[in-house]
Amino acid sequence: MTSIHDLIEPFGEETITELCRFGNATLTRGAFGHISLALRSTDPKYELVVIKTIQVNNRETDAFHEIKTLLALQRTDQNEPHPNIVKLLAVYAKNPSSLALAFEYCPVDLSLSLEWRRRRRKHPRLLQMNIIRLIARDILNALSFCHEKGIVHRDVKPGNLLVSQDGYVRLCDFGLARSCADDDSQGLCTLFYRSPESLLGDTQNCRPALDSFAAGLIVAELCLGRTLWEGTNEMEQLGFIFRSLGTPHEHHWPGALQLVETYHYGRLPFASTGPQLWRSMVPRVMESAHLEDFVALTVALDPEKRMSAKQAMEHPWLCHAAVVERTSLLCELVPDELDAPLFLSSPNEASSALDEVPVRQVLGLAERRRAFLSQFDTWKD
Repeated sequence: MTSIHDLIEPFGEETITELCRFGNATLTRGAFGHISLALRSTDPKYELVVIKTIQVNNRETDAFHEIKTLLALQRTDQNEPHPNIVKLLAVYAKNPSSLALAFEYCPVDLSLSLEWRRRRRKHPRLLQMNIIRLIARDILNALSFCHEKGIVHRDVKPGNLLVSQDGYVRLCDFGLARSCADDDSQGLCTLFYRSPESLLGDTQNCRPALDSFAAGLIVAELCLGRTLWEGTNEMEQLGFIFRSLGTPHEHHWPGALQLVETYHYGRLPFASTGPQLWRSMVPRVMESAHLEDFVALTVALDPEKRMSAKQAMEHPWLCHAAVVERTSLLCELVPDELDAPLFLSSPNEASSALDEVPVRQVLGLAERRRAFLSQFDTWKD
């Protein structure tokens, strides 16, 4: 059997202290493995980290794609981490078939945060437009960086957007990411954020336009307060898209009918319709100058007419925005019970043993997170 060490070079294990011998630091368990909290030594302090433990069998697993992609993205000219990409701090083998990835601790992902705002706040309200704009800028900054490096994420969604402790939105979970030069139709984006060309069967599933479409949908979702299109299968999702953006015709989406001919026997079960105005689907786009145009260009039906992430960063809706403090984003998106300091108390210099203070802090946070997450399904009911 091939060893994990034959597939990837571990790093950073010496800085990580897992806490299973002190108590229950586990956050979640699943078929993939489990996620737990741990400490990382950053002399003279400790940094709170998340350990993602995964069962791996070969180099084609999502874990190896994620590690390879993140390491490539972290090798910037300045050798500094990108502010909108999750930080991978250590990778090591726990046993011959188990791999541990250590990431920075981020209190919430955007999906959990939005659900918390909808269900738990005494007076639920939509996000302020300046916060939406800040989130959009962070998402597009991450995607623009990835695309410049020749990488397409392919699973952009609120659940893969973390809110960091310093108030940035960071893109995570690069298991489905591929090079722009690849031709890989496996493991496509979550249904609600999938582009119409991929739903029609297009095999060019490593184009940056896929990520742009998902990013535009997330901006619309932040304005609307809910997911825009929630199909139960690919055909229903296509129906929602076409009823909103119009059914494809050769004159406004060249190549669309060829996809229909190739993968759908030349016909689709949808009546021919024209596009709706975005202001009728997401009324809040009228609250901010240029926002309707921004959404229309990022969620364009034809991938060739879709704004790239870099172009979206230069769009007037983002360029003409006032400066917003990062603390404002934290106040709006992070529940108090999930917040934690960037660094925990210093180790006891008089002893080689781990200081019990940060251990208690981490175990207490793990318990609060488990209690918080156990309510998530209840909130959605």
